[in-house]
Amino acid sequence: MRAIWNLAKLHLQLQLQSRATYIQSFIVPFILMVVLALAISDDPVRVRLDVVDQDQSDYSAQLIASLQADAEASEAIELCVYGSADLPDTCGLTAEDEFADIGEDRVGSGETAAAVVIPAGFGEALANGQPTEVLYQSNEQLNAPTITRTAVQTALNELGASLTIAAIGTETSAEYFAPYPDDAAQQAAHLDLRSRAQTALQTSYISLNTVSTGKEITPGFGANQSVPGMASMYVLFSLLSLAAVLVTERQQGTLQRLFTVPTTRLNIVLGKIFGAYLFGIIQFTIFVVMGTFLGTEWGSNYPAIALLVLAYCLAGTALGFVLATLVKTPDQAGGMVTLIGLTLAPLGGAWWPLEIVPPTMRTIGHLSPIAWVMDGFRDVIYYEGGVIDVLPEVGVLLAMAAVLITFAVWRFRYE
Repeated sequence: MRAIWNLAKLHLQLQLQSRATYIQSFIVPFILMVVLALAISDDPVRVRLDVVDQDQSDYSAQLIASLQADAEASEAIELCVYGSADLPDTCGLTAEDEFADIGEDRVGSGETAAAVVIPAGFGEALANGQPTEVLYQSNEQLNAPTITRTAVQTALNELGASLTIAAIGTETSAEYFAPYPDDAAQQAAHLDLRSRAQTALQTSYISLNTVSTGKEITPGFGANQSVPGMASMYVLFSLLSLAAVLVTERQQGTLQRLFTVPTTRLNIVLGKIFGAYLFGIIQFTIFVVMGTFLGTEWGSNYPAIALLVLAYCLAGTALGFVLATLVKTPDQAGGMVTLIGLTLAPLGGAWWPLEIVPPTMRTIGHLSPIAWVMDGFRDVIYYEGGVIDVLPEVGVLLAMAAVLITFAVWRFRYE
C-alpha cells in the first residue's frame, strides 16, 4: 500500500509541475463556466409585443387591458403600447414615438417579436355589431411570434366572447319579450349585457386540479448548469489522459524500469491509477469552490456532493484505464481522449440540460457517466437532495467503474 501511495504522490507532483496543467485543467474550464453561466441565464425569457391604438375607443382600451393582463400572468411577454405615458424603459420607446416611423423596422430587425395595430373604427364597428379586424405583424424567422400570436388571439377571443353573448342576449330579448323603443335603448341594453358577460367570463366555474406524479423536471440554467457541466467534462478529460500517460511510459520503457522497484507490477499500475484519481478529485473540488463564487446553488449537503465526486472520478479513471488497453501509441491515445470526451460531454448533458432533448437521446445520454453525475447534482441543486437521494446515481457510477476496471485488468499488458 505504501508503494501505491508513493507512486500516486509522484504522479501528482509531476502533473502539478507543468504550467500547461493549470491552463488546461483549471483556467480554461473556469473561463467557459463564466461564459456559459452568462449566456445561458436562468432569468425568464421575455419577448416584446408592440401595440398601436389608432382607434382610442373603449373597445380598444379593453383589448389592450386584456393583453396586459395576459402578459403579466405569463411573464413571458413585455407589452409596449405606443403613446403610453408609463412605457417600460426596456421597450426602447418614448411616448412621442410613432409606429409608422419605426414600427416595421423594429419587427423586421427582431427588436420586437411582433406588433398589433388596432385600426381606427375598430370600436365603432364592434358597437354596431359589424365584423372588423386588427393587423398583426411578426418576424416569422423567430420562435417568439408563436407566443405573441397566442396572447393576441386569446385577448381577441375574450373580447369577442362578451360581444357574442351580448348580441345573442339583445336579439333574444327583442324576439321573445318586447321590441326596443329606439336604437338608443337597444344599444344601452347591448352595453349592459356585454358588461355582465365580461364579468361572468372572468368567473371561473371549473378549475384544473393538477397533480404531479414523480419528480418535477427542472432544466438547469446559468451557473447551476455551466459549473457542474464544465467540471464533469474537464475532469473526464484529465482522467482519460491516464491512457496517454500509461501508453507513453510503456512505449518509452519508463513503466518497465519501475518494475525493478521492490513491489508488484499490479501495485505500480495501481499507483498510477490512484494518482490520476486523486488529481480528478482535487480538480473537481476546486471547481465546486469556483462554482460557489459564480453563484452555483450547491445547497448545504456536502456529503452528497462528495459522494458524487468520488464515484464519478472513479468511473472516469476506470474509463481512462480501459482506453490504455485499447490504444498502442500516445498519438492514438490523445485522439481517442478528445473523441470520447467531446462525445460523452454533450451526450451526458454537460453542455445543456438533458431535459430539453428528446426522450430517446436522454436515454442514450445515460450511457455517459456525465449524465449520472449531472442527475445527482440536479437532485442536490434543485431539489435539496441529500445522500439518500443521490445513492442511485452513485450506485450506477460505481457499477460502471467496477465493470470497466474488471475489463481493463483483464486486457492490460505490462510490456
